[in-house]
Amino acid sequence: VIHGDFKTANVFLAAGAGGAIDVAPIDFQWVGVGRPALDIQYLLVSSAHLNLLLDPATWDELLQGYLAVLSTATHGRSAGCTLVELKRHVSLAMLEYARTVFGYQLQGKKVGWVTGGAETLGRCAHNRSVAHLLWFIRAVETTLARFEEGSLL
Repeated sequence: VIHGDFKTANVFLAAGAGGAIDVAPIDFQWVGVGRPALDIQYLLVSSAHLNLLLDPATWDELLQGYLAVLSTATHGRSAGCTLVELKRHVSLAMLEYARTVFGYQLQGKKVGWVTGGAETLGRCAHNRSVAHLLWFIRAVETTLARFEEGSLL
C-alpha cells in the first residue's frame, strides 16, 4: 500500500519523547496498491533541496537508509530488495510521475506560474522553483534515455 501523495506538505513532525521525532502523514485520498518506489521518488523529487537532488551519492545514501529501515521493519523479509533494484524502481517511478507533471500539473502553464508559486507551501518543489523544474526535466530525459537503451528493464 502506498500513500500516493507523499510530500513534505502532507507530513506533520513533532518533538517526541527522549528527542525522538513523531511523524504523522495526512491526506490519504490517493492511497492505493503500488510499489513503495512511487512514494519514495515522489517525496524526494517533490520536496528535497536541489543540492540533494544533484548529488547521486546522497540519493544512494538515502535509498540505502530506506532499505535498512525496511529490513528492520520487516524483520529481514525484504532482503531481496537490493539498492540496484530499488534505484531501478525509483527511476521507473520518475517516468510515471512525469506523466502527472507534464500532462496535468504544468499543462498550459508558463514560467510565471512556477515563479509566482515560490512561497506556496502545498506545491511540489518543481512547481515553485525553475531550478527544480529544470532538474526534473533533465532527470526525466536521462531516465528516458536509459529506458530506451534497455538498462531499466
